[in-house]
Amino acid sequence: MVAAPPTERPSRLRTFLPYAVCLVFGLALLLTSPGRGDPGLLAPETMTYPEEMRALIIGARTHPDDEQRALRAAEALIETGRARGDAVPVRAAAMLLDRHTKSGPSADLLTTAVIARQYLHEFDPALELLDASLRQDPRDAQALLTRANIHLVRGAPDEAARDCRRLASVGRLDLAVLCGTSAAALGPQASRAATQLEQLLAGGRMDPNLVGYGWSVVGEIALFSDAPGDAIRHFDRARDADPENLRTLMLSADAFLAADRPQDAVTVLAGKPDTDAILLRRAIALKRLGEADALTPIVAQLERRFTANIRASDSAHAREEARFYLQVTEDHSLALTRAEANWRQQREYEDAWLLIEAARAAGKPDAATPARRWMDDKTITAPALVKNMRRTKTN
Repeated sequence: MVAAPPTERPSRLRTFLPYAVCLVFGLALLLTSPGRGDPGLLAPETMTYPEEMRALIIGARTHPDDEQRALRAAEALIETGRARGDAVPVRAAAMLLDRHTKSGPSADLLTTAVIARQYLHEFDPALELLDASLRQDPRDAQALLTRANIHLVRGAPDEAARDCRRLASVGRLDLAVLCGTSAAALGPQASRAATQLEQLLAGGRMDPNLVGYGWSVVGEIALFSDAPGDAIRHFDRARDADPENLRTLMLSADAFLAADRPQDAVTVLAGKPDTDAILLRRAIALKRLGEADALTPIVAQLERRFTANIRASDSAHAREEARFYLQVTEDHSLALTRAEANWRQQREYEDAWLLIEAARAAGKPDAATPARRWMDDKTITAPALVKNMRRTKTN
């Protein structure tokens, strides 16, 4: 996964409410009776939601035309969802913001609405919001960076590269380099781009706030190049610069798994929140270690979550579901079904790899044809993907 690097703008989502205060399902709060503590649709779990969170939601509901109240409540809901890896509160945030996006919204509200839509993999609405934001301010680096990231997630590196170049024109050369390296990560210029970025980082010429992210991008390109040992080295440097970044920790776990070091994968994720993505990597590592007692409750928890997603026709976490059924439960038919659902939404390295692997494991190699065509069309030359596709013969 190549995600957009951070900018210097302070994240209101990071500072609004502490994690411990946000342990609550936001959508249920929207459906409860104000001030009564009624648990609503999600029953007993929501009876313990914090007063601070309830006050925000009630304030937004009882003052539906107040943009700032909606924005504060939505930020808290999004932070909850991101911390828990749960789409429900994020969807509630998107619902809160919808009415305001159509009536001259502020740049902050548009940005927050984009974050919600992007998390939910609703990329078309997110792009519409970003276009509206850039009409207000064509030099908005955050909007340009986010739009580039969505193009990357959708498997369109050329479109992403255009926004990356615009970052340079608005004076953000550091972000332009990081963004451009991400856009080049799967193509023939990947090695050159990674080398240039590594030189910038090693020479101390990068904004200190972006150093951790920068090393993680170099590490990802090493993973794409089928060089997990190099990736581990780069991710170590990324963690030194930003020790608590969950994205880097998960990428580190992936590199350890690729290098057949499952115990290190368990160790690097120790004490981290039980999001789907983190639990998935723990499960893969524990299965390889033969730790059945530790593995069983994690599998049960993920099964419950993923079954609920499938029943609700929710594909926001189809990537994690496909990998779970492929590498943990080995239900290859279901893995392929979820990999195909995931491919309809997003087309990054992981998504192509999953579709190829699941198609081969399910005995249906032609199901990987969309990934092969995408690789041909977009000139995707990442060695790990090319090698994997060669093992899977498609028409």
